[in-house]
Amino acid sequence: MKAANAMLKMRPEDEPYSVKRILVGGRNAQTRSFLRDLLSSWGYTVVEAVNSEHAQAIIDQLQNAIDLMIWCSDANQEQRNLEHWPTDRPQIPLLTVSCDNARDREGLAGQLPLQVRLALESTLGGSVSVMVVDEDESERNLLATLLETAGYRVTQAANGRTALALLARNSTRLVLTDIVMTELDGLELIHQVRKHHLTTRLIAMSGGPRADGYLSVARLMGAEATLKKPLNVDQLLQTLRNLSTKTDA
Repeated sequence: MKAANAMLKMRPEDEPYSVKRILVGGRNAQTRSFLRDLLSSWGYTVVEAVNSEHAQAIIDQLQNAIDLMIWCSDANQEQRNLEHWPTDRPQIPLLTVSCDNARDREGLAGQLPLQVRLALESTLGGSVSVMVVDEDESERNLLATLLETAGYRVTQAANGRTALALLARNSTRLVLTDIVMTELDGLELIHQVRKHHLTTRLIAMSGGPRADGYLSVARLMGAEATLKKPLNVDQLLQTLRNLSTKTDA
């Protein structure tokens, strides 16, 4: 069994994939300062708000040019106020965090890059459908959770045969498939999808010493993109974004 936590790679130096403006809010000045310095070191533009009214004023002043809000969870009342802003206001992704001591901050520094990336991505993923095909259940579930958090509608299949049965019932914009599977492998799945589902975009993934060879063959058979495991989050999301907006021939 392959380790699920080795499937995805994420490093702070990957941040950001484009500069975004982030509003950091909450009454705890120490936490705000920590988050401001951390996010600024990754290249984000950061503004601070001490409470929900202050955040509201900043957003109005900047004409809604805020891509993400990160709210310190010790400010529960402000968080509730944020959740009840007028419904006609453009949706801004909201993360809540807590870091009351040095250990909490160390953990947050490791987790925040992926949390920020997924929150920003959720505004781009929309309702695009993605099928994840992998017989390793832990890896499949990990990918599904990642993509759902990024705003995609996700279905899962444990092998190529199940994937084809699902595709016959419901069309899917993107198929992300592993290559090595015991019941109808990824290469045969790619071949069948290219024959019967012409508008479906195919992404092949594989790991191990034979990955390069498998992925080269997958390209020849019709995969429009290939990804090597362990997957890089930035590369994965960028690939999905590119193919989901690609115009059909």
